[in-house]
Amino acid sequence: MMKAIVTVKFDMQPDRDKEGRIHKVSGVCPLSLELHKSIYCNDVYDKHHSYIEEGKDIKEIKQKAEEMFGHVTRIEVISDE
Repeated sequence: MMKAIVTVKFDMQPDRDKEGRIHKVSGVCPLSLELHKSIYCNDVYDKHHSYIEEGKDIKEIKQKAEEMFGHVTRIEVISDE
């Protein structure tokens, strides 16, 4: 079984101050809804979020991620047992 860090992209609008600067907002991660887990992150409005996925190979991992989130930005294999 292979494990990988999968980075997915959400269509988020960052939180901006009066001058238009983006600032980070901590809270419940957008991944929480699809993964049915309470995940906390330090930048909830960021477009890219990562999680760990398992599968028999990288193709299966990518397919799972695409089915849940759509756009997959990156997959980094961390274990291949």
